[in-house]
Amino acid sequence: MLPETTTIHTENYRLRIPDESDIDFVFSATRYAGFNDGMQWEAPESREELFSPLEKSREAWAKGEAYSFTIESAGPTWTRLGRISIRKTEEKEVWNIGFWTHPEFQGKGIMTEAVGAILGFGFTKLKAVKISSSYATWNKASEKVLIHNGFKFVKHIEKGLKKQNGWVSENELALTASQWEHSKPGITSCDFCDAIKENNNIVFESDEVVALLDIDPISIGHIIICPKAHFTDFHELPDHLIGKIMSLAKEYIRVLSQLFNLRGYSMMANGGEFNDLKHVHIHVFPRNSKEEFQWVFSDKVPEDAIRFDVIKNFLKGHMPKK
Repeated sequence: MLPETTTIHTENYRLRIPDESDIDFVFSATRYAGFNDGMQWEAPESREELFSPLEKSREAWAKGEAYSFTIESAGPTWTRLGRISIRKTEEKEVWNIGFWTHPEFQGKGIMTEAVGAILGFGFTKLKAVKISSSYATWNKASEKVLIHNGFKFVKHIEKGLKKQNGWVSENELALTASQWEHSKPGITSCDFCDAIKENNNIVFESDEVVALLDIDPISIGHIIICPKAHFTDFHELPDHLIGKIMSLAKEYIRVLSQLFNLRGYSMMANGGEFNDLKHVHIHVFPRNSKEEFQWVFSDKVPEDAIRFDVIKNFLKGHMPKK
């Protein structure tokens, strides 16, 4: 249970429990055409209709079922900007958020900052394991806010929101506590970032890219090429890094062709949950058979494939310069 005096402060805003003084503000927002089209509640015909929802939100707060906040700008005077709520779902330790910005203040990045604050509140104070949010598929502004805060697509709901004029389709996005924790600035949770520092198996190194012999090789000369900076997946890489990685792969393939007795080669990248290193990388390895394309353990490959000192010395002088 949280006291009604609970207030969340961000760099530019204050989030506090709604009260009767917000009624005119909320009602004025509903006067804008289309404002309620993507919301579960219909536009009220009078201010008086808003007192009952306010009382219900207070009851939900007291029961620990939902927490609603009015968003205000910081400063000598507090200007109301919007509303954001986080509520329990039927799924244990999973909460759902909903939000809106007054039409007069939309497009200013207000809700992106507010959602970020609510995520911190949800994952730390409420001990949520996952936070979800749904929005009308046409509401690209809400979609942008959620994606900017790290939410990922979960599913499309064709009949998501029942309105007077029929069903509104929605998309559901979600963010887990682990994803949120790892998305904080300076946190990568990447052991491989440390592993590539002064690694004995490095065969090429520049300011931005490194190539090293794979510790569990498929074949003799199997290397990994990756950026020094932390990126989890290939699609996150800046174009200039993609260029440097692929240029190095191209040069290494030339080296393979000159130095090794091989029939061909393969390049491979794993992404998402299949990227066991959690650090973007590509494999380049020589091949002499179809079987070598299958991922096998070190005891199934030639003994010389794990003579890293020999292979490293053999490659010395043949790798491209920085």
